[in-house]
Amino acid sequence: MTQTFPGLFAALNQNGTPNSDEPASQGSVLQVFATGGGQTNPPEVDGVPVTGPLPVQLAQTRAKIQYLTSSQVLEVPAAVLYAGPAPTLVAGVLQVNVKIPPLPGLSLATTQPILTIYVGGAAASLGVHVQ
Repeated sequence: MTQTFPGLFAALNQNGTPNSDEPASQGSVLQVFATGGGQTNPPEVDGVPVTGPLPVQLAQTRAKIQYLTSSQVLEVPAAVLYAGPAPTLVAGVLQVNVKIPPLPGLSLATTQPILTIYVGGAAASLGVHVQ
């Protein structure tokens, strides 16, 4: 098993805007960028941009979104559509594409969504904006 120490540092909405500036729509895809994803096959070369055929991330990656409201905590699994090296970025940057699950009936105006990504046996969280 490969050691992982994920650290989430940025999220982009499906339209390319920073999630910190504009909320993501339910059902859309967030691109989340992290470090600490562990080994790839073949191994990446430190300091070199990732190009050509992308290496395979060895650690399993999954995600959930936790919605905190004044009266409840709701945890919803989120589909991971891609987890691996971020194309064209320097080796070591992990990209995780997560589909925001729809939540019919929940007033998102009163929630504080937190995205948690699990890479191997470790987890990291990031507050996200969802509409």
